[in-house]
Amino acid sequence: MNGNAVAGFAWADLATGKVFVTTIYPMLGWDSNQNPDAWHVHTALLLLGNGNPNFCVESIDSTHTAGIPITGISMKVNVDVDKLPYAPGDFDAAVEFVIIPSGEGSATGLGVDVVTP
Repeated sequence: MNGNAVAGFAWADLATGKVFVTTIYPMLGWDSNQNPDAWHVHTALLLLGNGNPNFCVESIDSTHTAGIPITGISMKVNVDVDKLPYAPGDFDAAVEFVIIPSGEGSATGLGVDVVTP
């Protein structure tokens, strides 16, 4: 993930395109008042892409405070349930992602590529 401008993990409601993400910006610098050089959370709305990218960022809707302890290779995310963009039982997928420039089909010009092992 270090070679990408933005990377993270997303929990998505595929029926609505709403996502809750933990993200870090290894090449861009800070985007979080709570912990400017580290992991933080956003809610966002994605649209289906044309394959490359997998999805397009329609909007970044919020930045919330969350506890994100990292121990070894494990990350835990603690956030109030009312800060999620959907009910906890509605998420369909959890994935690793990177953000890429994408002018096609994206209001923000940002594409999301799902990273597969």
